[in-house]
Amino acid sequence: MNRFTGKQIYTADKKSFIETQEGQFAYVEAIEFLRQQKAQKPFAWSRELEDAADNHVQDIGPKGLVSSIGTDGSMPTDRISRYGIIDETWAESNIFGGYNAQEVVERLLVCDGQPTRGFRKTLFNDQLLLCGVSCGPHAAHGNII
Repeated sequence: MNRFTGKQIYTADKKSFIETQEGQFAYVEAIEFLRQQKAQKPFAWSRELEDAADNHVQDIGPKGLVSSIGTDGSMPTDRISRYGIIDETWAESNIFGGYNAQEVVERLLVCDGQPTRGFRKTLFNDQLLLCGVSCGPHAAHGNII
């Protein structure tokens, strides 16, 4: 089923949509990428990374900010190092307004409007072995993950 009308992509039930920047192109490109992608090892869960992510969610979510920089000027490396040792390989991906797991993963894979496809590169970076996730309310976008 084609979920697009112009640059709007609808949910499977057709009750809501988001306005994409690139339209179907980014989705087709993501599908082609996945067809050629080798299987990756699963991430191992990290409580420390979950805590660092939660710190950021609790900081910027209530204020409606869209940034990797915390209100105290902290960068992702600062937040991660508060809860554990940081090595050379790390990444942070923030999704604003994803309503279910499928939408969040779709946004990470498609990277609509991101010329570098940074979220996708993060997901398939075989140097990243650990994962921590948090979510919470976001004043401007409903939620942040």
